[in-house]
Amino acid sequence: MSRKKKILVYGGSALLVLLLALIILVRLLITPERIKGWALPLLEETLQREVLLADVEIGLFSGIALHDLRIQDRDGKNTLLRIEDLVLSYRFRPLLSGRLVIDEIRLVGPSIRLVRHADGTMNIDDLLGSAAAEETAALPTAEPAADGTGIDLLVSRVLLEDGDLLLVNSADPAGNLHLQDIRLLATNISLEDAFPLELSARFNGTGFRVDGEFQPAAATGRLDLFVERLDLNQFLPAAAETAETPPRQSQQTGPPAAEPGPIEVPITLVGSVRIDELLYQQLTVQDIRAEYQLKDNHFQLQQLSGELFAGQFNLQSDVDLGKKGFAYQGDFSLDNVDLQSLVPALMPQAEKSSHGLLKLQLAFSGAGTDPERLLRQLDAKGSFQLAEGKLMGNPLLTELATFLGNPQLKILSFQSLTGHYDLRQQLAQVKVALDSSKTRLDTSGTVHLDGQLALQLEARLAPEMLQGVNPDSPLRRALTDADGWAVLPLNIAGTYQDPKISLSGKALRSQAEQQLKQKLEEKVQEKVQEKLGGEGEPARKLLDDSLKKLFGK
Repeated sequence: MSRKKKILVYGGSALLVLLLALIILVRLLITPERIKGWALPLLEETLQREVLLADVEIGLFSGIALHDLRIQDRDGKNTLLRIEDLVLSYRFRPLLSGRLVIDEIRLVGPSIRLVRHADGTMNIDDLLGSAAAEETAALPTAEPAADGTGIDLLVSRVLLEDGDLLLVNSADPAGNLHLQDIRLLATNISLEDAFPLELSARFNGTGFRVDGEFQPAAATGRLDLFVERLDLNQFLPAAAETAETPPRQSQQTGPPAAEPGPIEVPITLVGSVRIDELLYQQLTVQDIRAEYQLKDNHFQLQQLSGELFAGQFNLQSDVDLGKKGFAYQGDFSLDNVDLQSLVPALMPQAEKSSHGLLKLQLAFSGAGTDPERLLRQLDAKGSFQLAEGKLMGNPLLTELATFLGNPQLKILSFQSLTGHYDLRQQLAQVKVALDSSKTRLDTSGTVHLDGQLALQLEARLAPEMLQGVNPDSPLRRALTDADGWAVLPLNIAGTYQDPKISLSGKALRSQAEQQLKQKLEEKVQEKVQEKLGGEGEPARKLLDDSLKKLFGK
């Protein structure tokens, strides 16, 4: 055997012996007990929580597996995180060339229990502290080595299965959220290129599916959500009960909870949402489609549309997550929605109160998630139109019919009901007009969100509506227009549920003055015409112009 071959044989044998020795040494020194004795105290000190681990398996050339890993809450009473099995499989040979190739990261049965306390804090706030976030942000960004010796990471497959996420609301257990059967699959993951991912979960019997991709280097991605049938009544029982139980006074005695935000979202996401059918109380919405974007701490609904009771709805909005309370603005519209179906679905107690096809436009803005703050800061402006409709059982109509002594006014069929409104600081300026063959109502004034009314109403009633009216009815005092319609100016005070209607003395006097002026003008014109006789058209025109100036027309 040549000297060169002997060196290769002896060198290879020595390398093999060293490798075997290394394996034996790893087996002797890196034992599950040693790892638990070293890693668990370090984790407990870092997390300030008790950490438990049932078993660990280590393969120098294959990977590592952890079994039954548990992280307790700070008080030690409940488990914050549990993972039944965590498996990391990698390839050894690529490490020698500076490449970290991971065949699989697999998490089996991970479960997380998050708690939102009554004061708005959460059981993981200490792990998400702002100080830690600032320190992380201050760290220099890792740059690849100039000589190209940086580690090249590639993960072939990440799989999470049988996951469980429970969000406990301490203040209102009915508001708990529970995600089950969570499954996440991502493949061909690298730090530079975009990789695909799939996510599915079940939420109170409803299945969700998300498909998309993410690019770590640019912190950008796309996520598309699909739900075949979403029944909100299954996991919003409080909302379903609203229609069946009267509103209760707020039990909150202390100050309102702190508003969320501002938050910084360091990624950019775009995507779509598709929900074939959505149920809420008795409301059914179909063919919901949306396009969204999350960028620069703004969440934008670029387009949200759907079918609602033979009509359509559309919404565009922008939420600023970088402001406390999440400032928002947007536009909402309804087009030819059947009110006879919509009203009982939202308010069963008012099932037969309104009929007609509704068109609505609304521009809104505000901030806040607490209901009181939200209403206080809400601004809204828009218009509505209700065609070929009917109103009945309305407290205002009932009071109007009683005040005027005409029961026919309790139910009003109309050709059109139009209105404009401008809401600021919980007070809405409104202007509404109702037009029917027998009744015309023009209303203007203010409506407070607490129901307080300060309105002026001009009621016009056709001659047939005056037949059979009680002698003491205010209609007997009403003046009539050129078509014989009774015209009655009214004031409306009180609340929506308990309105108070009275005659407007000032408007009545103004009406009487205008009508007296008109009759006087007609009388003067009649007398002068008799005198003029056949003086011709120029004389009549001169007379008309003179009378208009005289009576302020």
